[in-house]
Amino acid sequence: MSIDRRSFIKGALATGGFAAVAGLTACASGSDKGSGEAQTTTGEQATIEPSETLECDICVVGAGLSGLSACVQAGELGLSVIALESSDAVGGGARMGVEGSFGIESEMANKAGVHVSRQEILLDELSQAQQRNDALLWKDFFDVSGENIDWLVKQGVEFSGTIDNYHSGKFDTFHWYKDGKASAGYVPAMSARAEELGVEVVVGTTAKKLVTDSDGKVCGVYAQKKGDEWIQVNAKAVILASGGFGSNAELVARIGYDPDRLGRMFEFAQGYGYQMAMEVGAKDMIPGCCDQNAPMLAGVPQGQTNMLFCLEPEIPWINENCERFYAEDIVVTNMSYSNPPKWNQKDYFMIWDTKMLESYSSWGVDSIGDFSELVETAAETDDGSVYRCDTIRELAACYDLDADALESFVEDYNRMCAEGKDEFFGKSPEYMQPIENGPFYIARPIWVVFCVVGGIATNRDTQVVREQFVPIDGLYAIGNDGCMLYRNIYTIDTPGTCSGWGIASGRKAVDHAYETYIK
Repeated sequence: MSIDRRSFIKGALATGGFAAVAGLTACASGSDKGSGEAQTTTGEQATIEPSETLECDICVVGAGLSGLSACVQAGELGLSVIALESSDAVGGGARMGVEGSFGIESEMANKAGVHVSRQEILLDELSQAQQRNDALLWKDFFDVSGENIDWLVKQGVEFSGTIDNYHSGKFDTFHWYKDGKASAGYVPAMSARAEELGVEVVVGTTAKKLVTDSDGKVCGVYAQKKGDEWIQVNAKAVILASGGFGSNAELVARIGYDPDRLGRMFEFAQGYGYQMAMEVGAKDMIPGCCDQNAPMLAGVPQGQTNMLFCLEPEIPWINENCERFYAEDIVVTNMSYSNPPKWNQKDYFMIWDTKMLESYSSWGVDSIGDFSELVETAAETDDGSVYRCDTIRELAACYDLDADALESFVEDYNRMCAEGKDEFFGKSPEYMQPIENGPFYIARPIWVVFCVVGGIATNRDTQVVREQFVPIDGLYAIGNDGCMLYRNIYTIDTPGTCSGWGIASGRKAVDHAYETYIK
């Protein structure tokens, strides 16, 4: 089953989970000590007693792709910047998977003769989001995207020179980084530039609590170092660039997933940005935000090979009543399309035969060994992630499914495969492969989270907003935290927009904060 479908999973951004902390309202006077009450990550009350208080113009929470953009932009304006990074190095998800970024009318594109229609892109994006996203926000993005690519080049960011549609998108907007990796082309150059501009990056330190003054303006953060030591950073504006909340099962479940069925791929972003924003009254955008998750067999090592098998369009998915409930080949266009159909089911499983397993050929880049052998091992361990049986009736007993219903499903599905016609869902005939070569397999995959985009409501200036779009003074959310380009589904027909927005929003937040609170 060799299928030419896009590899945008490689570009998934990293996210993590969150832990709750309680509210505080008091800006420090600039002394070396500050205090307040907060919840620890275990939910127990504890007193925050910062060991030191730092002062800056702008505090950036997170030094990933969007955070680095904000840091460099602020540094170029001559502002004092402190960036708080939870991990031990800058880069965040860009170190793992970002391959390129969106841009139109860049110098690179113009020299290459690559031109696209803004109107065609806009109409396509609005249509996919059912007109729920803001056309004016997309216009703002179009206006600066090419300039941002040029700006990155001036900062020393290296691109491969290739601009295309990222395998099979609709538009040639994807500017590939050197070696096809932001870890090679973007992160080294931007981190070096930030250092050159005097940006202070404090690694191994997680911002957990916003500080506000008596008028409700955000004027700093409390952050905790790995050794539990707290620091306080006073700032004229705070920019949240924490990457989302993808590793927090409780929050991700609010999108539609079973919290007991979620795994996570990355650990960088812990979702504190979302929680901090909610605590000061931000509008919650989880209803309608978009996620990038993929099914994987729990008993097999996580990675692209595992994921791509679970996304094979030949393999049918059934619910607890042994009914198919969507056309499995929708993943060929966008892997995210296969997520929402599962939210409408009480339970769901994938079923395949020996031929499907043995003919599987992954184009994934990870090396986890012989996939067929790994599946066989998982089935033999009886860990509940995958089962192998000689008959379909035996297969049904593995998850307490109705044996007659499962046999009836397989018979009907095989008939449609033989006729080359999916009577209800219209799956392409090329993916209609019968389940007839035993032994047979059934699995109940988990969902592994790559990122969640747009949990915090923001306006066109990237300001965090309350209901009715009332801005929260001094607070911004950029990158995955505050991206409002999409609704429900992360669209990839216009390639590179998520990372492109990370760059655009970082610069925009700094410019607005400079004009509003600093200059």
